Amino acid sequence: MISAIAHQDRLRHQITTFDEFEFGSYDLVNAQFTLPFNPPSTFNAMFIRLKASLLPRGTLSCVFFGPRDEWNTPDRNMSFHNEAQIRELCSGLEILELAETEEDGHTALGTPKHWHVFRLLARRV
Repeated sequence: MISAIAHQDRLRHQITTFDEFEFGSYDLVNAQFTLPFNPPSTFNAMFIRLKASLLPRGTLSCVFFGPRDEWNTPDRNMSFHNEAQIRELCSGLEILELAETEEDGHTALGTPKHWHVFRLLARRV
């Protein structure tokens, strides 16, 4: 068992947007239901930096919102991707899993929502 207190010096938190984040080097990047909130105008540049932050054989686990997601409306400054676009973004990575799901559910606040998501697990080669 690893004590969180014993390893506090290895934990760092920063409040920032992805497009302003100064990526380091990581064995694992876990971005669940967060990347789509990066605006389209900076998404590709941010994602290139995110990929470059992965150490060799480093793993990326993340969720993309698909084009049929309920939040994909002209008034939202969010990023939505289809499968082909995700595969293109992942050039240089080995895609271990890319799973598409579309379902009606709820947000974290309990609001009903139609979800269209792609769950990605990839590794830097």
